[in-house]
Amino acid sequence: MGWLDGRKNPRYLLLFLFTVALSSLTPAAGAAPAPDYDNIVYTSPNGVDITLDIYLPPATLGDGPFPGLVVVHGGAFRQGSKEKWAADADRASASGFVTYAIDYRLTCDPANPPTGVDPSLCGYGATAPVSDVQAAIQWVRANASTYRTDGANVGVLGGSAGGNIAGMAGMSGNVGEDKADVVASWSGEVKLPLRPLAPEIRYIGCKLSSCPSKWDLASPHFFVDPSDAPIYLANSTDEIIPLQEATDFRDLCAAAGIPVELRILEGTRHERAYKNDVWAETMSFLHRHLDS
Repeated sequence: MGWLDGRKNPRYLLLFLFTVALSSLTPAAGAAPAPDYDNIVYTSPNGVDITLDIYLPPATLGDGPFPGLVVVHGGAFRQGSKEKWAADADRASASGFVTYAIDYRLTCDPANPPTGVDPSLCGYGATAPVSDVQAAIQWVRANASTYRTDGANVGVLGGSAGGNIAGMAGMSGNVGEDKADVVASWSGEVKLPLRPLAPEIRYIGCKLSSCPSKWDLASPHFFVDPSDAPIYLANSTDEIIPLQEATDFRDLCAAAGIPVELRILEGTRHERAYKNDVWAETMSFLHRHLDS
């Protein structure tokens, strides 16, 4: 039986059994980090429960309270889930945020939902996801003390479609209530009429030529005023989101006196494909505008 024969090599057998037991307790490579609290209902529009996961900062950073950060996944408005951002939510919590990864309503077909999507979250359009993020911000503020969060300082981070929704959360709503205190948007669609393609048409519910005002109402670009949240933007030069959206929006925010930064990356990378290049400055921008 060779080295597994415990009668001949008891020490090796014990080592083998210990190794097997240890491996069963070790997360698989690439497994998403587990949240500290999961599947907490934060809003129930028309009886549909929508949930979030919470990632707390490590004990080495103290007891808090810490600024809150709502993270909003992308997915062309029709797919994705809070689990998609689990690793990034956990990473942000290590930077000193209480991070809230949220699900929200999507445009998918309830009869044929994308993999990993609750069908009850399908069948919606503009601007249901914005209402959901605003509800999440309100929920975070209302429950701040329970989760070691500074309810007066709540930001939002999103990418792609999530960047659009995050931008809307910083450009609309009521300050100190459902409006974000700071926003970071990676490859966010801020001016939807510049990209009137199938995902956007499905989200708005009509073509640009037939209902231009509805497209404007789902675009952060058309909500800018001096009371809006500071915003960090990132966009690649040749990616699927036109760089013009980001540069026009930066200029508009700057003209309104809103603190704004735009990081332009060369190439075609979209959203989280470049996250490691912008992570440190994103966290720095968020902390600069959230830390009391």
